[in-house]
Order: sequence, then structure tokens, then C-alpha cells
Amino acid sequence: MARKERLKPEKTNPASQSDAGPPKEESRFHVAGIGASAGGLEVFEEFFTNLPAENGIAFVLITHLNPSHMSILPDLIKKYTRMLVYQIEDGMEVKPDCVYVTPPNPKGLSPHMGNSTNGRK
Repeated sequence: MARKERLKPEKTNPASQSDAGPPKEESRFHVAGIGASAGGLEVFEEFFTNLPAENGIAFVLITHLNPSHMSILPDLIKKYTRMLVYQIEDGMEVKPDCVYVTPPNPKGLSPHMGNSTNGRK
């Protein structure tokens, strides 16, 4: 059986992320969602401290936060990983070897994972 060679993900400038189109067939990767409530920071710290930065996976952190408060979670997570860490914005492209944190009020967000309709038909 032929073994598929794994492509190394390309690092990009965070400012130019929205310029890229949908992922190509050969750039498929896994997306892992991790949920936490109060006290989840300790678990995130342990998890990301022990995870290699180049793992080919995009991580989406989903937390229960007060919608009226600004989250500093992306800044805190950056202390525990060499991966790029972002707070999710509507239409943002999801890439491997990155961490994405939901904002305090994630209603209507649609991260770009292929052909997203952004909630519209």
C-alpha cells in the first residue's frame, strides 16, 4: 500500500490570512475543538505546554465567558505554545498549527473551513 507523504504546513503572516482562498484538496488537516468552563486555563496550559508546535492540527478553544467582558485568553495561551494564536473573527480562514479562541459572544461566527456560506444560503 502506497504511503501518503505528509505536506508541511506553510507559515503565513497573520495580517494576510484573509487573502487566501479555500483550502486545496492536498492541504487537508484535522480540526480539534476543545471546550472549557471556569478553571479551564490550567488544562489548556498543560495541554499546549506538552504539544509540539508543528502537529498539523488546528485547535479551536471554546470557552464559556461573559459576553460583556473582553477575553485575554488568546494572550494567555500564547505563553504556553509556539503555535500562532488568534481570537476568531467572522470568515477567518482556519489553518493547521494554529490555535483559535472563540470570542466572548461568538453568535454568528463562521470560520472559513472550505466553502462557508456564513450562515446565508
